[in-house]
Amino acid sequence: MKNEKENQGRVIIATMISKLGSIIFDYANSRFLISHSTQSVALMALYQGSENFLGVIANTFGGCNLRSAQP
Repeated sequence: MKNEKENQGRVIIATMISKLGSIIFDYANSRFLISHSTQSVALMALYQGSENFLGVIANTFGGCNLRSAQP
């Protein structure tokens, strides 16, 4: 029982760190694209659109794999 609580805490902390890292990465990417291009609006739209598209695809396959792994 103690191990389970420790693992839950670790998973929560890992998720928080991952989300913080994603926020920092997105901010840095946005700043880089805006500062180094004359067509920054188009590049930002492409970047954000591809991020959303890949998120939908990854979540779809991740959910299928998770369901098939359950007993």
